[in-house]
Amino acid sequence: MTNNTKFGLYLILIGVIISFISSIILVPLFFLLNNVSFSGISYLLFPSSIISSVGGILVLIGAIFVIIGRKDYGEKHSKYVIYSIIIFITGFALTVIFSSLIAFFSFSSIMTNGTTNLFGYFGVITMIASILFGISYVLFLHELLDKKGKIILYALFVIIIVSGVLTSFFITGVFGQIGQTYNNFQQTDILNNTNINSQLFTLGILPIFTQILGFISSLLLIIVIYIAYKRVKTGELKPVTSFDNLKRCINCGKYNPPDSNLCAYCGYRFF
Repeated sequence: MTNNTKFGLYLILIGVIISFISSIILVPLFFLLNNVSFSGISYLLFPSSIISSVGGILVLIGAIFVIIGRKDYGEKHSKYVIYSIIIFITGFALTVIFSSLIAFFSFSSIMTNGTTNLFGYFGVITMIASILFGISYVLFLHELLDKKGKIILYALFVIIIVSGVLTSFFITGVFGQIGQTYNNFQQTDILNNTNINSQLFTLGILPIFTQILGFISSLLLIIVIYIAYKRVKTGELKPVTSFDNLKRCINCGKYNPPDSNLCAYCGYRFF
């Protein structure tokens, strides 16, 4: 039997490590770019963006393989993986859609000297997305981990939530300041004033404690993925019988061994 879960976890592990390396590259850049114009930052961050994109692609491909092989490790794991994907996609969609809408309407109101209060909703979206992503990580890996791995997974979840809450408060304050900064200048100055761009970039640097929490969460994620991968690779976590060979109870919908006379979950007698 082809173990899609093992291959998928391997790709995810490599992808997360690559993304982690990319985030490490960003740290010195934040301290070196204080005097660089905002318009020139994208050129300097390009290598890190490429590395991060490669990692993201590997994680995506790996997740697809885990989805394909989800039934090999039980009904509970199979359901958890599906729930995880749904929650992750929901969080991602909320982040992209609402952030884009808020950015558009807020920028439009700023350019017309209107209200800038909508910037604060960036923080709320960040917090909600962090919670959803944290839940998706837990569900995706939970049934593949041993007791030690689950403890680390729960710790990762807590750190993700704390980091998301702190970041949301920071983003709310930062974008509020950015809005006020923009309102103090004419539209023609906004796009061409190097001092304004540098100031906005300085305001956009996350606090050091948020960076530290991000590193810790990335390391914990690498550890739990490695534990799951190792358990699957070494055979410590053995695949279960395919659902196609199991007997499904018509009363509760649970799967039972093919030679069962009674449902192990509800006691229904098979005929």
